[in-house]
Amino acid sequence: MRTVLHIRTSPRGHEAHSTRLATHIVNHLRRLHPEARVPLRDLAADPLPHVDGFYADTLAGTQPEGAPTAAVARSDALIAELHQADAIVLG
Repeated sequence: MRTVLHIRTSPRGHEAHSTRLATHIVNHLRRLHPEARVPLRDLAADPLPHVDGFYADTLAGTQPEGAPTAAVARSDALIAELHQADAIVLG
């Protein structure tokens, strides 16, 4: 296993049962696969912006040529992060 993506979602942080359980699972996987990379995506500490009309129009190809595509680039990077993961631990 090369990559275990750890996604944390609770605003309660380390006090949340889901965070503690997910951390326990990640630690177990690290013991089994010490070479694995374990990136953390903490959606409570660093929330993603809501999808808006501009983003939806960009995906649909209805934005003018040269319109800013930062939201699409961020979306593509997050999708790539999921695709690169051999395992995902969501807590």
